[in-house]
Amino acid sequence: MAIQKIVYDTPSGQRVCEARQESKLARKQAKVLADIPGAEEIHDGLLAVVREKESESWDMWTRARLEALTVYKDQVRRGRRTYSYWKASWRQGGKVHNVHLGSTENLDFVAATDKARKIKARFLGVDE
Repeated sequence: MAIQKIVYDTPSGQRVCEARQESKLARKQAKVLADIPGAEEIHDGLLAVVREKESESWDMWTRARLEALTVYKDQVRRGRRTYSYWKASWRQGGKVHNVHLGSTENLDFVAATDKARKIKARFLGVDE
Protein backbone atom coordinates (compact mmCIF):
# COMPACT_ATOMS: atom_id res chain seq x y z
CA MET A 1 0.00 0.00 0.00
CA ALA A 2 1.28 3.46 -0.87
CA ILE A 3 1.84 6.23 1.65
CA GLN A 4 -1.21 8.46 2.03
CA LYS A 5 -0.72 12.02 0.74
CA ILE A 6 -1.64 14.84 3.07
CA VAL A 7 -3.14 18.07 1.70
CA TYR A 8 -0.22 20.19 2.94
CA ASP A 9 2.31 17.91 1.21
CA THR A 10 0.96 18.76 -2.25
CA PRO A 11 2.35 21.66 -4.32
CA SER A 12 -0.91 23.61 -3.97
CA GLY A 13 -0.94 22.85 -0.25
CA GLN A 14 2.50 24.41 0.08
CA ARG A 15 1.26 27.52 -1.75
CA VAL A 16 -1.73 27.66 0.62
CA CYS A 17 0.64 27.72 3.58
CA GLU A 18 2.75 30.46 1.98
CA ALA A 19 -0.31 32.60 1.19
CA ARG A 20 -1.58 32.20 4.74
CA GLN A 21 1.81 33.24 6.16
CA GLU A 22 1.89 36.33 3.93
CA SER A 23 -1.66 37.18 4.98
CA LYS A 24 -0.76 36.79 8.64
CA LEU A 25 2.28 39.07 8.26
CA ALA A 26 0.27 41.74 6.40
CA ARG A 27 -2.44 41.58 9.09
CA LYS A 28 0.18 42.13 11.83
CA GLN A 29 1.65 45.09 9.97
CA ALA A 30 -1.82 46.57 9.40
CA LYS A 31 -2.57 46.23 13.11
CA VAL A 32 0.58 48.20 13.97
CA LEU A 33 -0.22 50.89 11.39
CA ALA A 34 -3.79 51.26 12.65
CA ASP A 35 -2.54 53.21 15.67
CA ILE A 36 -0.28 55.57 13.69
CA PRO A 37 -1.97 58.81 12.56
CA GLY A 38 -1.61 59.53 8.82
CA ALA A 39 -0.95 55.90 7.85
CA GLU A 40 -4.55 55.09 6.88
CA GLU A 41 -3.71 54.69 3.19
CA ILE A 42 -0.96 52.15 3.88
CA HIS A 43 -3.22 50.42 6.42
CA ASP A 44 -5.99 50.06 3.83
CA GLY A 45 -3.49 48.74 1.26
CA LEU A 46 -2.30 46.08 3.67
CA LEU A 47 -5.87 45.04 4.42
CA ALA A 48 -6.44 44.68 0.66
CA VAL A 49 -3.39 42.40 0.52
CA VAL A 50 -4.81 40.36 3.41
CA ARG A 51 -8.13 39.90 1.61
CA GLU A 52 -6.38 38.97 -1.64
CA LYS A 53 -4.10 36.38 0.02
CA GLU A 54 -6.97 34.82 1.97
CA SER A 55 -9.06 34.54 -1.19
CA GLU A 56 -6.09 33.05 -3.03
CA SER A 57 -5.50 30.51 -0.27
CA TRP A 58 -9.15 29.36 -0.35
CA ASP A 59 -8.97 28.85 -4.12
CA MET A 60 -5.74 26.87 -3.82
CA TRP A 61 -7.15 24.84 -0.94
CA THR A 62 -9.69 23.22 -3.26
CA ARG A 63 -6.95 22.33 -5.73
CA ALA A 64 -4.79 20.96 -2.92
CA ARG A 65 -7.65 18.73 -1.77
CA LEU A 66 -7.90 17.29 -5.28
CA GLU A 67 -4.14 16.72 -5.44
CA ALA A 68 -4.11 14.87 -2.12
CA LEU A 69 -4.91 11.40 -3.34
CA THR A 70 -2.85 8.26 -3.68
CA VAL A 71 -2.93 6.11 -6.82
CA TYR A 72 -1.35 2.67 -6.61
CA LYS A 73 -1.34 -0.77 -8.18
CA ASP A 74 -3.05 -3.62 -6.41
CA GLN A 75 -3.21 -7.29 -7.27
CA VAL A 76 -5.70 -10.04 -6.77
CA ARG A 77 -5.12 -13.72 -7.37
CA ARG A 78 -7.86 -15.80 -8.98
CA GLY A 79 -6.81 -19.41 -9.24
CA ARG A 80 -3.51 -19.49 -11.12
CA ARG A 81 -3.89 -16.02 -12.62
CA THR A 82 -2.90 -12.74 -11.01
CA TYR A 83 -4.76 -9.59 -12.06
CA SER A 84 -3.37 -6.14 -11.39
CA TYR A 85 -5.43 -2.98 -11.30
CA TRP A 86 -5.23 0.66 -10.25
CA LYS A 87 -6.75 1.89 -7.02
CA ALA A 88 -6.97 5.34 -5.49
CA SER A 89 -7.51 6.37 -1.91
CA TRP A 90 -7.94 9.58 0.02
CA ARG A 91 -9.09 10.69 3.45
CA GLN A 92 -12.27 12.65 3.91
CA GLY A 93 -14.04 13.32 7.18
CA GLY A 94 -11.97 10.82 9.15
CA LYS A 95 -12.62 8.01 6.66
CA VAL A 96 -10.46 6.50 3.96
CA HIS A 97 -12.17 6.21 0.59
CA ASN A 98 -10.84 3.52 -1.76
CA VAL A 99 -11.83 3.53 -5.42
CA HIS A 100 -11.18 0.90 -8.09
CA LEU A 101 -9.99 2.66 -11.27
CA GLY A 102 -9.46 -0.15 -13.75
CA SER A 103 -6.99 -2.68 -15.10
CA THR A 104 -3.32 -1.80 -15.52
CA GLU A 105 -3.59 -3.21 -19.03
CA ASN A 106 -6.12 -0.53 -20.01
CA LEU A 107 -4.79 2.46 -18.04
CA ASP A 108 -1.35 3.88 -17.40
CA PHE A 109 -0.47 5.78 -14.21
CA VAL A 110 -1.24 9.24 -15.65
CA ALA A 111 -4.66 8.18 -16.97
CA ALA A 112 -5.45 6.47 -13.67
CA THR A 113 -4.50 9.63 -11.74
CA ASP A 114 -6.69 11.80 -14.01
CA LYS A 115 -9.60 9.41 -13.56
CA ALA A 116 -9.10 9.41 -9.78
CA ARG A 117 -9.06 13.24 -9.65
CA LYS A 118 -12.31 13.40 -11.63
CA ILE A 119 -13.94 10.89 -9.29
CA LYS A 120 -12.71 12.75 -6.23
CA ALA A 121 -13.89 16.11 -7.64
CA ARG A 122 -17.33 14.63 -8.22
CA PHE A 123 -17.27 13.14 -4.71
CA LEU A 124 -16.32 16.50 -3.15
CA GLY A 125 -18.81 18.41 -5.31
CA VAL A 126 -16.09 20.53 -6.88
CA ASP A 127 -15.70 21.54 -10.53
CA GLU A 128 -12.33 20.41 -11.85
